[in-house]
Amino acid sequence: MALRTRNYQLRMLDREKLANDIVFWQWLNLLAPVLFLVLIGLVFTLWRKMKYGREASRD
Repeated sequence: MALRTRNYQLRMLDREKLANDIVFWQWLNLLAPVLFLVLIGLVFTLWRKMKYGREASRD
């Protein structure tokens, strides 16, 4: 029964730390997905070159 009466204290954000870190997190959220997709594209392209490039050069 103690769980029903438990009170939770919500902590306020540190505004100074938030102001210092906001630009970093904005750039990270903007660039990380783009870089991830570029990396997948490069790996896929290199994989296809290795897989199909060898057979084409034998002809």
